[in-house]
Amino acid sequence: MQTDSQRTQTLASQAPALIKTQFQIMDRWSKFIGHSVHVTSRKDVVRVQAVLKANKEFKNATHNIQAWRFLNLVSGKQGDSPDDFVVEDGYDDDGETAAGRKLWIMMRDAGACDCMVIVTRWYGGTQLGPVRFDHINNVGKAALEAGGFIGAARATANQLVRPVDQVSVPQTFPEPILTNWKSIGDKDRLLRLLKARDGSIEGFTLNVTKQQVQFEANVKTIRILSRKLGHSGVEREAHNASDSVEVAKCDLTQDSAEQLLKERDDKLARLKTRLKELKEQISLQDKQIEDLSLSVAQRSESLAVESAARRKPAPADA
Repeated sequence: MQTDSQRTQTLASQAPALIKTQFQIMDRWSKFIGHSVHVTSRKDVVRVQAVLKANKEFKNATHNIQAWRFLNLVSGKQGDSPDDFVVEDGYDDDGETAAGRKLWIMMRDAGACDCMVIVTRWYGGTQLGPVRFDHINNVGKAALEAGGFIGAARATANQLVRPVDQVSVPQTFPEPILTNWKSIGDKDRLLRLLKARDGSIEGFTLNVTKQQVQFEANVKTIRILSRKLGHSGVEREAHNASDSVEVAKCDLTQDSAEQLLKERDDKLARLKTRLKELKEQISLQDKQIEDLSLSVAQRSESLAVESAARRKPAPADA
């Protein structure tokens, strides 16, 4: 007897071939892609849904919104006339409330039939509001066009992929649509640079903090040595080395990312300057501590000689 997982794999292996579209939409780190597939029965729909459960790319997505329409022969009819058929249809929101019905309405209004469309969304961490339904319908329409179910376009042979073992979610596309970004390349580059800058700032902040601690320890040492010599040593107050990195939690656009990168570069430059100043000040402190330590040692030696001389008895008269 098959397990549920084995039954799903069996159904998925019997599914019709999925047709992928190179069209995608990215908006505030949410990604939408679409697939279409030829279906002529409820069994076909169930098999395609098994693909969504069996394939890891689909399983890892946040939502797989589906809609389908196909002609079915009326029981007892021979199929000799159009009246012998009825349209059977349906949809599945897969957690994205109302999205499936909107996708189905788009299919119906476009006249699509004998097909199923799947729009897959990976949630990017930011709620998009009603515009997400526009993204879903636009990607769904592109998927139906790629499959030749609406419009003049027809899927080419290399667009057909077998389910489960061959279907995959492409990571990049030649002509993606991005909201508030010029290109995926620009977005990836700027995000990598921001991450690198944050790492550098964190490292320099830690280094500056350590130097700050050393500076303050030297100030205390100088104060103690100066008191032993009966005068005040030269004390330099260290500036606050804190220049903490705040992670931007706003929705990034290309312009805001470029502005953040400029701010990170400015902050990094300030930290480097502060670190250089602290190292120079600590170097001067080390020299001052060395001089004071020598003076204290010499003073101690002199006081010891004077004390010994005072304790030495005077010579007796001859």
